[in-house]
Amino acid sequence: MNYKQIFSIIGIVSLLLLPVNCRNINADLISSDRQNIITEKNKDGDTLAVDKMILINNTWNKQNITDYKQSIYIKKSNGKKTFGWSWEWPNSGWSVKSYPEITCGDKPWDRPLNLRSDFPIKVSAARISAEYKIKTASSGTNNLAFEMWITDKIPGTPESITHEIMIWIDNKGMSGAGKHVSDLTVNNTEFDFYLRKSHGDASGKSTVQWTYAAFIARQSKFEGPLDFTPFIKFLIEQKILNPDLYIANIELGNEIVNGKGYTEVSDYRIIVK
Repeated sequence: MNYKQIFSIIGIVSLLLLPVNCRNINADLISSDRQNIITEKNKDGDTLAVDKMILINNTWNKQNITDYKQSIYIKKSNGKKTFGWSWEWPNSGWSVKSYPEITCGDKPWDRPLNLRSDFPIKVSAARISAEYKIKTASSGTNNLAFEMWITDKIPGTPESITHEIMIWIDNKGMSGAGKHVSDLTVNNTEFDFYLRKSHGDASGKSTVQWTYAAFIARQSKFEGPLDFTPFIKFLIEQKILNPDLYIANIELGNEIVNGKGYTEVSDYRIIVK
């Protein structure tokens, strides 16, 4: 994902405790029906437009790694258009290497495109939810997470970032940055809440720091709806988030440490009320 490093000691131990047949996945972890792909891009930073949103082949922290593969794509199957990404990263350290994703609204790290008139949105006015269906398979260490960048001015820039809010809906061997502070239950799904102040860019490309907040689901949630409002309300009540700030965008992607896999998304909508 953008600009972080997560050292997952828990993930390493969990991986070692798995049975051998679970650790060594021999299946070809790529899209199950690649013949239906109509557009695909595989260069760093490549983008594709999807219904006023942007798919990004985000390899933000690849460092000097060259023996990797990652692509974004759009496909049509049974008359329905879906999108996704696939990856293959070597086992090289325990930092996050990439975050292939789709963003709704303009990321403060990138040049604004102004595709959505409902973003940015003031935190105090935010009533946001996501509809989605996800098919994913992978080996190695990664998560699947929504993300919001919070800024103190609009349009957002890296220097205006105050918070990074993540909602993990799947986790394979990773641990949130910072400390486990408390728990939160949203629509019968339990989340572990992690908080880290003075979080920054693990790639070393920026000196900006911000507050990192992550809600990690204890059970995978591959189908929406998912209402973001309770998470925002919780952060405001805990005086972690100022209601006068702005939500610049909402992203969905895989934070990838290593391994191989794919994620495909259908029926995806970000709803602002």
